[in-house]
Amino acid sequence: MKKFLIIITTFFVLMLIFIKAKKNIYPFFKNFLKQNYIKTTNSSTNNYIKFDFEEPDIENFIYIPRIKNFKEIFLKELVKDRYIEISIPENVLYFYVLDQRGEFILHSKYPVSVGRPKTPTMIGEGLIYTKGKIIFKYLYGPNQGKIIEYSKMPDGSKIKIPYEKMFGLYMIINNSDRYVIHSTTEYYNIGKPVSSGCVRMLIEDMLKLYPLIKTPIKVKIKYNLFKLENEFLTVYPDIYNRSLNRFNELLEFLEQNGINVLIFDFIKLKNVLLNKEAITVSLNELLNDYFIKRNLTYDKIKIENLKKDKKFVDILENKIFFK
Repeated sequence: MKKFLIIITTFFVLMLIFIKAKKNIYPFFKNFLKQNYIKTTNSSTNNYIKFDFEEPDIENFIYIPRIKNFKEIFLKELVKDRYIEISIPENVLYFYVLDQRGEFILHSKYPVSVGRPKTPTMIGEGLIYTKGKIIFKYLYGPNQGKIIEYSKMPDGSKIKIPYEKMFGLYMIINNSDRYVIHSTTEYYNIGKPVSSGCVRMLIEDMLKLYPLIKTPIKVKIKYNLFKLENEFLTVYPDIYNRSLNRFNELLEFLEQNGINVLIFDFIKLKNVLLNKEAITVSLNELLNDYFIKRNLTYDKIKIENLKKDKKFVDILENKIFFK
């Protein structure tokens, strides 16, 4: 028994030593490889092997100049007649302007790409402090510091980056200045969470938005899993795994929009949440059988008229759910 305990103790000690060594050595080894590409066996070609941990595309190499004076930026008067809102995981940028009545209205909206789950776009409020042309530079390797001239296409071919059309809106979000809304040549990735945190726009869309932006301008980045338009509900996937209970959050969202959730079949609501992709469904499809059997659609349901029905009163007062 004593020998057995010694063996078990020794085993666990060795495991702890191995885990600690792996934790300390792996980051060092990974960083070393980033700084020093490994040459291929054919030395005459001067090629370099790329590892999986590197950025998946050149647009993650966007050059962001360091801010020299934060105080100077925040002392400037904020432009108050317009602002930008970015909706994650909807992957849409909304541009609002102040109308003659003093109310903000939607001027335009554009599809975008946001950060992937491992490198999410920061959520919060901030401002776009400046704007200008953008460039992509190699961050390490033999070409470190040089401008990247070509971008990849889905078929593996390359195109010259049209820098004369590439623009960016430089943001400060939650006191971080490492994020940019910028033009992208990778049109095929728009609508997907693929960046290292920046927000990408189609070149033609940025050319429309860019002249409308005055700096500094307010920017909001929200994480909205649900959207309600007229009688249609859209549910988006929780790409950043931020939700603790999507079902309860959906019920709360509906109630915040003035909808009595007791008119819905909860099983149908839960089934909508099972989709891995964004889904839009009519509220009529989610109604409780009580209303469907009576040919009552969402727009015809009037709570005041139904209060005379004893069964419906039981639902309202006692929260009784039935088929």
